[in-house]
Amino acid sequence: MKLLLQNDRAKLALILALTVASLSAGVSPALAQGADDGWRTTIYPVYGWLPLYGADVRLPEIPNPPPCDGCGDGGPIVPGGHVSSNLNGAAFAAVIVENKWVQAEANFLWAGLSADAERPNLKVEVDTVVASARLGVRVVPNLFVYGGVRRIGLNVKATALDFDEVRWKPSVLEGLVGASFTPRLSSRWRLLAKADYGGVGTDDHSSYSANAALEWQPLRHLVVNLGYGFFQITVDGTLAQKPIHLEQTTHGPIIGIGIPF
Repeated sequence: MKLLLQNDRAKLALILALTVASLSAGVSPALAQGADDGWRTTIYPVYGWLPLYGADVRLPEIPNPPPCDGCGDGGPIVPGGHVSSNLNGAAFAAVIVENKWVQAEANFLWAGLSADAERPNLKVEVDTVVASARLGVRVVPNLFVYGGVRRIGLNVKATALDFDEVRWKPSVLEGLVGASFTPRLSSRWRLLAKADYGGVGTDDHSSYSANAALEWQPLRHLVVNLGYGFFQITVDGTLAQKPIHLEQTTHGPIIGIGIPF
């Protein structure tokens, strides 16, 4: 399963890279440099995501008594496994403030995710809340590097085999670093691509995110985004003084409506 997830990540990264390369190749210097050098603020009150969801989970071990007296130690059982699902639902809200040299962004994500597997019998439900803030500076035209912070809250419910449901509510605050590429394709079209890594300097959690979208501005105070996003988080912790592990991956199409001014 780990190899499959790694292959999926590699395929997604390749698709995003090819998208950026093919679209940016067609951007003329005049268009790329013709954007307004003044400040622009865009509020995204509508930002919907339909991700595919997958998770690897390892629940706290459960004592396994020997089947009979004198049979020796039965050893603990560590229930867990991999689950995947069809489309789940998620909702964004975001605000972006930018000019030629600086980009600042704050966003909020809520996602209700669930999946199950028949063999072994496993069901995982996760409510995910993510809030982040980033500040980036231009290093070359259209390319920004940024740093920031991300707060992630998870409400995990998991049932494995015939054991009782496990509930876990980890919450992490992490630093993040990343880059964004935002060339203007024409007066009405722009490419938005970014990727980041969270969990710098920590061992118990990490996160990755990447997305690419085309932004269309049919009106002065209206933009529409259509793209694809990827987010993964890995968290290790303890529950009742026993280790627990979750690695969840979400990726899928995103559509957003923004108000620039």
